[in-house]
Amino acid sequence: MSDSTQNLSWIVELSDNNLLKLYDVTLDIYEAMQIQDTIVIPLYQPRIKWPVLLPMDGIGWRDEYCQGRCDALSFLKGKGIISEFQILHALQRWDSKIKVIPEDKRIAETEAIMKDEFKKRFHPKGTEKDESVKKEEISVPEKITVPWIFKNVSWEVWIEFAGIVFGAFIVGIMLGQLSFVRELIKIFFLIRTGEG
Repeated sequence: MSDSTQNLSWIVELSDNNLLKLYDVTLDIYEAMQIQDTIVIPLYQPRIKWPVLLPMDGIGWRDEYCQGRCDALSFLKGKGIISEFQILHALQRWDSKIKVIPEDKRIAETEAIMKDEFKKRFHPKGTEKDESVKKEEISVPEKITVPWIFKNVSWEVWIEFAGIVFGAFIVGIMLGQLSFVRELIKIFFLIRTGEG
């Protein structure tokens, strides 16, 4: 292990969220270095690599995402991975760009180690095999029974189902209060009983 690689041992100690923030900007810098002489990356990356960094789109969420990118760049500067960065402000803050002066060799090493750490954490070996096994285990039987449904349907689906049933019940109550609907029900029962 080289000295510079040992100096990057802090990467394995990062939380998952911080690893993604740092890898997000490091990957942007690394890719830009391949085709640009002057490295300029977006402050707001419209192609979100990992939804956990921007779980919802909105003013506060975008600002938090952009702040995370700036924090990641400050961190990389403190670690000597980049020499400097400068925000190039635009009229709309999310259209702003960031000019980065990377340490070429350091950014390549950092990207490679972050990539390996990312794969270890988020794509461990055997994941594809495990997913196919799970799919086979939850295959739908020829005859669906109530016990099978209780065993194989997640609690999120049960909550959604209960919400739909409750919503339909409330809508039914509200419709039943309308005089127009009451008249229709009255006419329906008169026709059925033969009194109309």
